[in-house]
Amino acid sequence: MVSYLSNHNSVLQTKQSFELIQSYLTATIKIHRTFIWKATDEPHEELSQVLEDIQMVQRNDWNEMEGLFLENMAAIKWIKNALI
Repeated sequence: MVSYLSNHNSVLQTKQSFELIQSYLTATIKIHRTFIWKATDEPHEELSQVLEDIQMVQRNDWNEMEGLFLENMAAIKWIKNALI
């Protein structure tokens, strides 16, 4: 499980196939949620670390995308106001 999630984390860091990895992660979490929730104890520290790494990568990517959305919205608003 750890190597599987680590591979997904590596692909997320390349910023390629984002939707595919998101769907794999969603399916994995749905299928193995009881194991993952129980694995947050100390004996499964490595799994917890990988999950935290995935969360950090996703949060950073989302913050970057959110900034781009805001820039695009500002540009669209400026163009809209300039044309009126």
